[in-house]
Amino acid sequence: MDFEQTIQEAYRGFGQSAHLDVSELRLLYYGRPDVFISFTDDGDVDIHHDELPECFISYDVRDVVGKRVRSSDFYAYVYRIDKNRGRWMHDVRRYKKDDFFNDMDILREKDWVEEEILDEIIAQVGMDSRVRYDFERLWEVTKIMALSISASNFRLIWKHILQSLDYIGFSDPSRSGMLGKKEQRSVYIGYDKREDLDILPIQKWREDPRRRVERQVERYRRRMRGARNRVAKRKDKSKRIF
Repeated sequence: MDFEQTIQEAYRGFGQSAHLDVSELRLLYYGRPDVFISFTDDGDVDIHHDELPECFISYDVRDVVGKRVRSSDFYAYVYRIDKNRGRWMHDVRRYKKDDFFNDMDILREKDWVEEEILDEIIAQVGMDSRVRYDFERLWEVTKIMALSISASNFRLIWKHILQSLDYIGFSDPSRSGMLGKKEQRSVYIGYDKREDLDILPIQKWREDPRRRVERQVERYRRRMRGARNRVAKRKDKSKRIF
């Protein structure tokens, strides 16, 4: 492990920070519609895999400004989601039985698996006493479908199955935990259609000691300047970000 990696691992060890600096987020993006962020430690947004379809873990900028979510990562990667590009479920707890049956009818037409197999999966999930909400039924059925197609690549297939239902994202404002964690988060599966806006330092008392990462973030921000100036409440006139 080289010196820079050692620094990075040391800083990751701080755990969740209780001191987010959200002043720039508030100044530039609070009140702008459909602006979300993902936390990042190096300026790149990691595609999330564990126990979820391939996705971005996203947070509404209002929840970050309100400090209802926290992170120990150094940066907030800011982007805008065009919710007209597909179905965005604003609250997973509002997904109802009729929605589930309609989605199952669509899946029968998509031929991801044979209809008999799909019916068996639906029955299997229906007998699971741990599944209490209709959205959980959708989640489990599509996950098991993906596993039946490819156990090694099921998260990517899972995402494609959900996208075939025209979904691009799901939000859990009530912190039910159905999206993997009991926090106000969103799962964004249509992330390739986002509009990148900004990368902002988010920690109040810590600065990133890695100059290479700072330079990389600066390059990314320069590429985003046009979109940022269209969306942000103030124009970016600086030549150097950090």
